[in-house]
Amino acid sequence: MRPPRNIKFTVVHHVISRFVDRAWEFRDDVERAMYLHRLGRALEVTDWRCLAYALMSNHIHLAMVAGTTDLGSWLKRTHSPFALWLNRRRGRLGPIFADRPKLWATRPAHEARLIAYIHWNPVRVHVTSTARASDWTSHGAYIGEAPVPRWLDVDDGLRRCGVARDGFDDWVQGVGPDLNYPSIAGVRRAAHRLGGVEVATSLADPAEFALVARVGARVRPQVGAVLAVVEDIVKVPSEQFATRARSKTVPLVRARQIAIRTGMALGLTIAEVSAALGLTRQAGSLLAARAADPVVGAAVTLACARLTTLTPSPGK
Repeated sequence: MRPPRNIKFTVVHHVISRFVDRAWEFRDDVERAMYLHRLGRALEVTDWRCLAYALMSNHIHLAMVAGTTDLGSWLKRTHSPFALWLNRRRGRLGPIFADRPKLWATRPAHEARLIAYIHWNPVRVHVTSTARASDWTSHGAYIGEAPVPRWLDVDDGLRRCGVARDGFDDWVQGVGPDLNYPSIAGVRRAAHRLGGVEVATSLADPAEFALVARVGARVRPQVGAVLAVVEDIVKVPSEQFATRARSKTVPLVRARQIAIRTGMALGLTIAEVSAALGLTRQAGSLLAARAADPVVGAAVTLACARLTTLTPSPGK
């Protein structure tokens, strides 16, 4: 399953599209002009807006203000016809773009940094010595040295940067920013331990990750959430029943049994819950196997009902 998108209206998103095998598909100004033409045509039929772009040889950076329509409302209308045109021009068949683009949401405080980063890209990879020396970005339109396409919102970009047009070039040159997006591989692995959960579009600087559940998914709760719900139901503080101290009083034993049976019912392992309770796996297994009285059974049912409401919402 592909990770879901969690796109928020009016939020600036950094869209990064790469060519297959990181190939240098942009070989001349004609090909870059065609991509921008297709992008402009696509933006005419959507409410997304473009603030900045950089067409590097093997990838593309776009700063896009999200609209109410989905990402594909303009991306498919841009990439599909451009890929067909480029294949005809090269006399070949096959895909041009590598899977879906990367997508990062940006906080308002970091929008200026993103726009500067996009315009600084040719300098960062040592293609040019200054941002204004590149024809591959929207920098020329920002500083008045190139025409401004009607689909490029330079005025809004300058407003978000807090810089006047005549000072924009010096500002970008002075910032010389870099963006270090975190790897989401570890986050995705941790999310998968919860069950049918995926990491959606990430909010960077600092990183936050939205979690969404697949439709009809069964989501495993955190062990801490199980203990908190059991504590509320049995009215016994968790520090009393989740401890290595061995107490065989009925309330504490019952609380531990409820916690283990609830965790098992929701997909947690006996080992996970036992560890949180300060028990060995063997001790947890003995509690799980013990016959449950009506009080324990009712408490487990109630705990499961409460915990199943604490799951992420289905994603788009």
